[in-house]
Amino acid sequence: MTTDPVFEILMILKRNEPEMSLQELLTDDIDEFPVSKTIKVIAGKKLAKTAQWLKAIVLIETGGRHQIRLYGWQKNKAGEWKVRQKFNISQGYSEKLSQICHAFSEFKPE
Repeated sequence: MTTDPVFEILMILKRNEPEMSLQELLTDDIDEFPVSKTIKVIAGKKLAKTAQWLKAIVLIETGGRHQIRLYGWQKNKAGEWKVRQKFNISQGYSEKLSQICHAFSEFKPE
C-alpha cells in the first residue's frame, strides 16, 4: 500500500518536535529539487517520485525570508521538471497548521 504524499507532509510537520531541527527532518540532497535559481534551498525531503511526478517539502530562502514549500513537479515531454503544485507555509501560521496536522492524524471518517 502506498502512502498519500499529502499525509506524508502532514506527518513530517507533525513530527517537528523541539529536539529535532528542520535539517534533521529534511534530509535529502538539495540538488534533487528543481526550483528556480532565484530561490535558495536550505533543506528538503522527497515525499514521492515516479517517472512523471516529484513531490517534496522544501525549506527555502527567498527575498530574505524563510518558508516551507510543498512542491509538486511534473516532467514535461522534453523531460524537464515543471512546477504544477506549490504551497507556501510561513512561520506566522505554522502553529495553526501543526494543530491541524495533529488533529488530522487522529481523524477517523464517519
